[in-house]
Amino acid sequence: MNKKFLIFGALAFFAVALVTALVIPYLSNTISGDIEVSSPVTISIEGGETYTLSLFAGQSVTAETLTTVHVDGLTGHIAENKISNFDGEGLSVEFRVVAYPGVFQLPLCIVGDDAYFYIGDPTEVLDEGSFTSETTFITEIGLEPGVYEVESQVILYSEAECSSFPAPIFVAD
Repeated sequence: MNKKFLIFGALAFFAVALVTALVIPYLSNTISGDIEVSSPVTISIEGGETYTLSLFAGQSVTAETLTTVHVDGLTGHIAENKISNFDGEGLSVEFRVVAYPGVFQLPLCIVGDDAYFYIGDPTEVLDEGSFTSETTFITEIGLEPGVYEVESQVILYSEAECSSFPAPIFVAD
């Protein structure tokens, strides 16, 4: 008789545990998911995410890019452009937004073995939309032949590799 009570008691305990395990998640009304956060600004170039520009020392070459702002009221962002393993000698950079006259001459900032140039005004308020721009690389005759890797990304101004850099110089057309 005690064995029957023990077996029925154990079965009752497991039955209560099973019902509780099924009812508690149902009653908790919980959902879960993932949130993927992307940059508020993207830069693209025709042909994909990378480009190759070829030229001889003493020439210039232009890369056309499309910048898309995905949110209204964006401030504090700039485009940081890094030229790896480059001392900054023999190259100058100009930037222009295609829809507006004039160009900006962009000074280079050297940090370690890399050169940086920056595009944008962190105080400017940007609204959602896209614009086409051109970055022109102008080489001097004495520039050492080689492949110079350029990496561009949109960052917060406070995260710039160069803690301070000269302002671009505007040149009217």
